[in-house]
Amino acid sequence: MESTRNRNDLWNILIVDHEASARGLIASVLQEQGYGVRIAKSASEGLALLQADSFAVVLMNLALPEMEDMAFVQRIRELGKDSEIIFIANPGQNERVMEAMQVGAYDYLLQPIRGEELLLRVKRCIEKQALVREKKHLMATVHLMELSRILTSNLDLQSLYTQIIGQVTRSFDAAAGSLMLLDEDGQHLTIAAQHGLQEVTRETRVSLEKAIAGYVVRQGETLLLQEGLEDTPFAGLTQRTIRSAILVPLRAKERIIGVLNVNRELGQPNYTSEDTQLLALYGVQTAIALENAHLYEQAKQQAEALNSLVLQLEHAYDSTLVALSAALDARDQSTEGHTQRVTACTIALAKHIGVAQAELLHIERGALIHDIGKIGISDSILHKPGPLTTEEWVEMKKHPELGHQILKAIPFLQEEALIALSHHERYDGRGYPRGLAGEEIPLGARLFAVADALDAIVSDRPYRKARSFREAREEIQRNSGTQFDPRVVETFLNIGDEEWAALGAPANGGNGSGEIK
Repeated sequence: MESTRNRNDLWNILIVDHEASARGLIASVLQEQGYGVRIAKSASEGLALLQADSFAVVLMNLALPEMEDMAFVQRIRELGKDSEIIFIANPGQNERVMEAMQVGAYDYLLQPIRGEELLLRVKRCIEKQALVREKKHLMATVHLMELSRILTSNLDLQSLYTQIIGQVTRSFDAAAGSLMLLDEDGQHLTIAAQHGLQEVTRETRVSLEKAIAGYVVRQGETLLLQEGLEDTPFAGLTQRTIRSAILVPLRAKERIIGVLNVNRELGQPNYTSEDTQLLALYGVQTAIALENAHLYEQAKQQAEALNSLVLQLEHAYDSTLVALSAALDARDQSTEGHTQRVTACTIALAKHIGVAQAELLHIERGALIHDIGKIGISDSILHKPGPLTTEEWVEMKKHPELGHQILKAIPFLQEEALIALSHHERYDGRGYPRGLAGEEIPLGARLFAVADALDAIVSDRPYRKARSFREAREEIQRNSGTQFDPRVVETFLNIGDEEWAALGAPANGGNGSGEIK
């Protein structure tokens, strides 16, 4: 059976099985469905393939003679791979199966394997992998936004160096890291800021000829080191406790100005090629920011141009938030466009109630990302066409706190984080998650509550048809003082139909656009 590869990484599967007939049967079934399949006849061969490539699913025979299954799982994790693992077991191996599940396997199959059962297990693994990657992508975007904020809000060089390395080591779960800058002589690197390195000061200098960072400068390419440095050409050039490292050259205007690096210790998983690509993005932003900071110190007149850059980056933040909200909407087609409509209505209410211009931006952002916590809610709950069970409601009600956890770590989204946390509170104190009442609830969340109710009432849902705009007005007025802030309701009722129509308020039985009825 020949190995195959699918261009979509999520469809690539590794089979590790010493039994030729079993692995051949499994590969045949999977390849017929379009999966890319690689085959390893032993644990060591499987680990070599895993180190060189990425697989969404690993199918492994529990009876591999070369390595205990528990050790195999551990080695996969040490390689920094998050592949889903399915063990293939023989009848009577129940105890070993349970042990395997406890150390990190996702599922198991009993011999003889049925094709339908195999495909079902693999499909579940791939769905889980897709969700994990989506979450990673969203968190990477959030971390990049925070780094951008740091780089554009501080022009004091030493403070900037320290903040950069702090943010980078946190984002990459690094035991240590450093920011090294090239000296004017072009032959040495000086550590400008570091985290976790022993006996290192800002004045520490290393020669380009005697250090790994120097090699990166000379080659001008990013370097990924894995599997412990003692097995690499760089043995002896750094501490023996380092397991994996990434070094990225900082390039500004076609010249290298330094090196950004992160390290993991023995016992931590290896960095991956995906980590390398992300740190390279950090390096691009860092190099540009450092160059701008140097130029600022040399010429104060560039302040106006730098302010323009800040405004552009703030616009980029907002564009990113819009993209994040669109991604969340896309997960639930039944509420597609919901976030944009509710945001427009929330801003209209805020303007009519007299919110200051500076506060409007926070309210708009809070409305855009109010449901970011739903990235932690199962698709089976989000996509359920009918009413939720009690247990499902308990899970769904966690999303405001999940959203707050994501956003509160970002300094420039503090007010937005409170809106995400409070958008299901009620004016009478019977909402969730904190049971706030009256003006304890942030104004942005009180405004959003009315806009959200309006959109929910006049939009179709899988379990009911949309109601008219007139019915929405009556429903919101009826709940004034209980579910909603009376002042916000009064403002809502005073806004004319023409303005709501201009905002795209849905028609009776509509789907989010049309004339008010």
